[in-house]
Amino acid sequence: MAAACAQVCTQPEITENNLIKVRSDKIARVLLLFSDKFPCWDEETFSLAGVPSSYYTFLEDKGCLARDGNALILTEKGAETRRQIALRIGIPAFEISKRFTVEESLFSNILWHLVRRSLVDGFTETASSLNEKIPVVPACDRKDLWRRSASGSAVYKWHKSETIKAFLNRFPKRSAETKDDIRGDAAMWRWANAYGIERAMLDFTMVLRDPSVSCEMHINSSERQDIFRMKAFDRYFFKHIPLCGRDAIYDTIAMTQIFLLGQNRVYLSEYDEEGAGKEANVLVFITDTEDKVREISKKKIESVKHLNCGGKSERIEICIAAASVERLRAIRRKSCTLNSWIRENCTVLSGESVLSATAKVDERTTFNAGVEEAICADKRETEISSALSYAAHIHPGNVYANQ
Repeated sequence: MAAACAQVCTQPEITENNLIKVRSDKIARVLLLFSDKFPCWDEETFSLAGVPSSYYTFLEDKGCLARDGNALILTEKGAETRRQIALRIGIPAFEISKRFTVEESLFSNILWHLVRRSLVDGFTETASSLNEKIPVVPACDRKDLWRRSASGSAVYKWHKSETIKAFLNRFPKRSAETKDDIRGDAAMWRWANAYGIERAMLDFTMVLRDPSVSCEMHINSSERQDIFRMKAFDRYFFKHIPLCGRDAIYDTIAMTQIFLLGQNRVYLSEYDEEGAGKEANVLVFITDTEDKVREISKKKIESVKHLNCGGKSERIEICIAAASVERLRAIRRKSCTLNSWIRENCTVLSGESVLSATAKVDERTTFNAGVEEAICADKRETEISSALSYAAHIHPGNVYANQ
């Protein structure tokens, strides 16, 4: 112990002059955690990443970081220092876009870390993206999405709208007879432009793409039109609902189902009798507090379960769940899979059978988070010294890189 203390005490003092020069400087490497994906950090997110408060306090004092509300962002000096550190170490350091909202970016950072730490394997095999904007084609007028019932819940209308009927007529469900029909993004836009169909934008706080067990045989199959990278992945869409407005929830459910319908009919349309449509689609609404989750769950919230087209019924139900940041912060047990994570940490509002149909078999038991925290504490110094590796994993050079 004395030797260890002596070793710590004899470490060279870190000053502004050697902030860039010392390659192994752990404090300087904290700047590499800033990226397009994570442009904002605060005390909580730094703590979740294992960064001691003295590190970012030092960087703030030296003018590399600045406060924007509750968040810390890079200053011009910090961005230049980050660029020079990356250059010295030999990794890319793309310029961070100025087009971000501090509150949204910080919330997605917190959510990413809270979910990651509550999974046994983190995001080892799971691809993640934050604040992803997804185009929804065809776009329906708000009045055609849903109407409010006498009880206050939603009655969906979008699947019976003329726009969707025209879409289904142009892009029928893939079959042996239509397997040679050319589809994809170009075909979608040719049809949309010809009929004056517009697109809507759907913003998700976080999207997780987890390799689907039921589609493992198709993981390596390439599909040129899979521009949203949905094939052979279970998809988990997280949406922050700060004010828990029920209208926004119903809009999001309807638009998510339209997006997925477009994926199945246009972008993932290779004729595949065995593997198509086996992926799970899960929509998770994230609130700030448990009170808001309880408020959301008071009303019936579900998706359209079946689509009737050409006299045939096609199942399109998605799983809908809700959780709060308050609940995620209190998680004390790690889940083995994302499906089990949904069951154990979320209030499932509807569509739980979607999880059952795609459940991954995992014989490992969950770990006690208290034990895990003790293990993490022992490894903290090692984790910080490996900040370069951590930064490389969350670098925006490849948005869908495994986390």
